[in-house]
Amino acid sequence: MRSCVALLLACAKPFCALVLEAPCCSEKVHIPADFGARHALQQHELLLASPLDLCSPINRQLNATGKFLLALRGKCRFLTKAYLAQRANASGLIVMDDVDRDAWEVRMHSDDHDATQDIAIPAVFVSHATGRELAAHVRASAVVVSLNGTGEVYTITQFLERWDLSAEHVRLVHAALDFGQAMLPYMGYVYAISFAYVLVSSLYALLLNWSVAVARRIFLLGPWRHVSYSQHLDLVYTRQRRPPHGTLP
Repeated sequence: MRSCVALLLACAKPFCALVLEAPCCSEKVHIPADFGARHALQQHELLLASPLDLCSPINRQLNATGKFLLALRGKCRFLTKAYLAQRANASGLIVMDDVDRDAWEVRMHSDDHDATQDIAIPAVFVSHATGRELAAHVRASAVVVSLNGTGEVYTITQFLERWDLSAEHVRLVHAALDFGQAMLPYMGYVYAISFAYVLVSSLYALLLNWSVAVARRIFLLGPWRHVSYSQHLDLVYTRQRRPPHGTLP
């Protein structure tokens, strides 16, 4: 489990969601940031940020006023991207993952000392595949998106915040989950070693029982089978009482 890995707990009555209105129509799974506004926005045009990483001020030739911006993850903090989008008068920000990965769910977060109250626009995070799809639509024709009440994915952080945990406690839980996820690949080796130990122990017990059975059968079929236990004891006693060779009794 990674830092801020998303836990797909539920999607019942989420606060906001990303919907592709034009070209019509589909909902895009996303994760809202822990900063910025959380209100519905209906039918706003989507533009590609310029620069695409949105780590420096928006190109003046791009009119972002009242529009959503699509930016690429990386090279600067999520909060920086949101701040620059807001400075360009954008109505919202969509950040796409920079790499195509299965576990893409990341919640855009801020540090405790950040002035997140200065961010007044909503920001959401989407997978690399979703971002590529949106970018392809933008390059082909006008794209309209909305934020409304469907499709949001809840993250572990959001779930823990319901318990009113401090930021430090949330980080500790994330660290524990990250450690557990990092250990998952090695659990297979532990299982294989334990299975091999059980198998070897079983084979050893089987071999031991077999050797005892063979020894018993050899004893029963050998010349000792005619000697009773009492005769064996008498023979041993006689040998112990016999005087050494060359001495008189």
